[in-house]
Amino acid sequence: MKLKYIILSIAATMLLISACTTAQYTRNPDGTTSTSYGVDPKLTAGLATAGAVNTVTAAVNPYSPAVEIGLTAITALAAWVAKRKTDKANQQALLLKTVIQGVENGADSKVKAAIQAQATAVGVEGELGTTVQKINSGIL
Repeated sequence: MKLKYIILSIAATMLLISACTTAQYTRNPDGTTSTSYGVDPKLTAGLATAGAVNTVTAAVNPYSPAVEIGLTAITALAAWVAKRKTDKANQQALLLKTVIQGVENGADSKVKAAIQAQATAVGVEGELGTTVQKINSGIL
C-alpha cells in the first residue's frame, strides 16, 4: 500500500514538473525566431527556498538528506523536461522547413493551391506566405 502512494506521488510530481516550463522566443539577426524552454522561475525560486529551509533545519530534521535528494531530483527532472521540449520545438521547426522546401521544389500548382486554401481556411495564410518566402530566400 505504501509503495502505491510513493509511485502515485512520483507520477504526480513528474506531471507537475512537466507543466513548469516557460517558452522563450528569441529573434535571431536573420529575422527568424528560435524557441527554447526553460524551467519556470517560480519553480526555481521555490526549490531554492525549500533547499534553504532544509539546510537551516538539517540539525533537527532526520529527513534532511532525503529532502535534499528529492530537491536535487526535481531540479534535474525540470531541466531535462525543458531540454526535451526545446529539442522537440527545434525538430518541429526543421520538419516544417523540410516539408515547405519539398512542396516548393516538387509539387504542382494544384498541391500548392490546396495548401494555400487550407491555410486560408484556418487563418494562417499570411504566416505561411511569409515563411515560404523566407525559406525560398535562404533566411530560414
